[in-house]
Amino acid sequence: MAPASTDTAASEMELVQYFENVVVGILPTLGRDKMTIGRVLMRMALAGRSKASKAVLLSLIAFASRHRGNDMAYAACAKNAAIDVLIIATGSEMDADTSIEHIAAGLTLCLVETDLDCDWIGLLCGAKKVVPVVEQKKHEPGSDGAVMLEWLYHFDTFTRFSFRHWRTYMIRSTSRELGFVAAHHECIMQNRIARAAFTQTMSTTTHHAHPVLQLLAEVFETRLYTSDPHYHSIEYQQSLDGLKSRLTDVDLVTWKDGDDSDQSQCLEFSRLAGLTYLERVSRNFSGLSSRLDIWIEEALSMLPNLNTYPPSFAMFIVGCETHTDKERMVMLDFFTRLEQAPHLNSLLETKGLVQTAWIQHDLGVEGELEYIHKINLVMSSRDVIPSFM
Repeated sequence: MAPASTDTAASEMELVQYFENVVVGILPTLGRDKMTIGRVLMRMALAGRSKASKAVLLSLIAFASRHRGNDMAYAACAKNAAIDVLIIATGSEMDADTSIEHIAAGLTLCLVETDLDCDWIGLLCGAKKVVPVVEQKKHEPGSDGAVMLEWLYHFDTFTRFSFRHWRTYMIRSTSRELGFVAAHHECIMQNRIARAAFTQTMSTTTHHAHPVLQLLAEVFETRLYTSDPHYHSIEYQQSLDGLKSRLTDVDLVTWKDGDDSDQSQCLEFSRLAGLTYLERVSRNFSGLSSRLDIWIEEALSMLPNLNTYPPSFAMFIVGCETHTDKERMVMLDFFTRLEQAPHLNSLLETKGLVQTAWIQHDLGVEGELEYIHKINLVMSSRDVIPSFM
């Protein structure tokens, strides 16, 4: 961006204020207070200690401008400027602190246009690549470094879910028959790069994440297909039983001083979605189950009183299980209520995916398609990989 005039500087600070007052309240997180993440981002953005710090500031400006929606060209300009600064700031001279700022800027930029392109995939890969530098320094629980590593783990975990089901080789022939639009060329390239980058887990940063998020990450590493040579082994089946047990008994404490019923309910909602997905995937069935009915009924009962958006993954999985008009109205009422307040684009993206799943279910014969194939088809109906942020 060009050197700021007085008017431009005032406009930028207005956007920073908008970010603090509005956007912070909708940042994606699970178990961690949104305000804590917001304070860390604001502190880095206003510190001005490095080029990476400047990139954080520009990323907040881009996100705020994109969310406010009154100057999309300015948002794009700020986003590109932030990326340019990040590129310049990347090098052997980076230390642990500037690397944390690099991660903060990259993750914020991931949220700017996730519904329009696949830039976020490359930005997330870039954030992951600087983790070894970040880990050269010990980050105490609650420190800026620990909070950002936890946030990165959040992005990494739910992106793995997207890669797990979007445009996989298992549905290639079916997708052609259904006439799916070919994915954007740039999205295909980003996806290939990311799949290579995501072959390595973020095990060294696991301890920074909430226990529920850690367990969901394990759920997303379970085997999907019976053709896997280890799928039927006794050891693997025992590991599934152990994972279900841990997800059932996990501590739902939130990382915030005082009570936060919304965060607690989001954790419980996500836990139930994780159990539902694990139960479906481990048996790969789409039929009826009294156990699943109980989990879904409990999850749906939370939505009327929930004032914050749970992870998109959880909304998608629970939504795919709602088949009656009454259940679907609970989902739609929740989406509609949150649409009327500040929200991320992922809310609308997830709502669309859930409605696609409903159409697929209503047009099909119960039990005709295996569960994994159903999820693959719903997610692959989008020509841009769903972000689930």
